[in-house]
Amino acid sequence: MGKSKKNLGDYGENLAAHFLKAKGYEIIDNHFCLRGGEIDLIAQNENELVFVEVKTRLNTNFGYASDCVPPYKIKKLMYSAEKYLSQKQLKPENYRIDVVGIDYDHGKLEIEHIVDALI
Repeated sequence: MGKSKKNLGDYGENLAAHFLKAKGYEIIDNHFCLRGGEIDLIAQNENELVFVEVKTRLNTNFGYASDCVPPYKIKKLMYSAEKYLSQKQLKPENYRIDVVGIDYDHGKLEIEHIVDALI
């Protein structure tokens, strides 16, 4: 695939957005950045606002992409989600953190969606 790390991330986020849209999610924002954090995708799924971390890997030699979101990253995502809600002056009843792992290994594409990654 010969992509730089940023291009690979963008590619994965586009795949994840299409994947989530096919599942009925509405993508409402992406690449929300602030000091100390970033949120890849923000989506609406029924009555929940969903903050999505996307991980993309070109092989599974060192594990699957979805396994590469350590607890400290989930904590940073929660912080970023709260800042997003504050900046946008949103007060949703429900929101959650999901992870979408994209693995492209030996010409085979696999997408794993972990709903409510805090559990």
